[in-house]
Amino acid sequence: MKDNESSKIAIFDLDNTLTKTSTSSILAKDLFLKRELPAKFILKNCFSFIYHKLKRQEMPLNSLNSIVETSLNYIKGKNDDDFYKYVQTLFIKKNHKIFYKNSLEFLEKERNNGKRLILATAAPSPVAKYFKELLNFDEVVSTELEIFGRIYTGKLSSNFCHGAYKAHQVKDLIKQAYPNCSSISFYSDSANDLPLMHLSDSVTCINPSRSLKKICYKHDYKFIYTSLYVRFKFFLWLFLSIPFLVLFS
Repeated sequence: MKDNESSKIAIFDLDNTLTKTSTSSILAKDLFLKRELPAKFILKNCFSFIYHKLKRQEMPLNSLNSIVETSLNYIKGKNDDDFYKYVQTLFIKKNHKIFYKNSLEFLEKERNNGKRLILATAAPSPVAKYFKELLNFDEVVSTELEIFGRIYTGKLSSNFCHGAYKAHQVKDLIKQAYPNCSSISFYSDSANDLPLMHLSDSVTCINPSRSLKKICYKHDYKFIYTSLYVRFKFFLWLFLSIPFLVLFS
């Protein structure tokens, strides 16, 4: 529904921004333990991401689409209502420990300031729908799964909601639903969201990596760390690895 009044908007990423981990990883782990998601799909995804990471290349959107669709075999043939109930049951058990307290405070602050709230995530649509309803977002942009006759086909209905495509989808949503938008605030943890950051008037990065922190300084973005462990974990793991480096040197 179109909002013709002047609107201020706050956009939140989900994984590692509102939540402490990837919701898709939680879903994949549970399905793997139920023997509904073969290990080969998980390994293939991991190797693909590591390969592009080592080459310091962003994975092409068509490659991401292919990887996601390969993994979607686990949902093929499932009823959308039944699968949504499964998602609800899975995450309800984790609600008390899955969120960053700071991020929920940001969300509530933006809500109290009268802003329209958009959840923009690469998570699959059933997962995104659950968190939209749980956290009372006005709109959601996510990776849409194809449904035919209330049954999942195991394919995407559009592209994987990532990077520039995610920004494009959010821009289209705002244009249609909030044509008189006057300002945009954005919260994210990932440099993959740079296209969306560039569309925003205010950006806050949650637990930024060293590379994203440099971007924050360059563009005057705000950033926070949710705990001392998160802030210094790189140095902690480096310190803990010293005995192994000495042992095998």
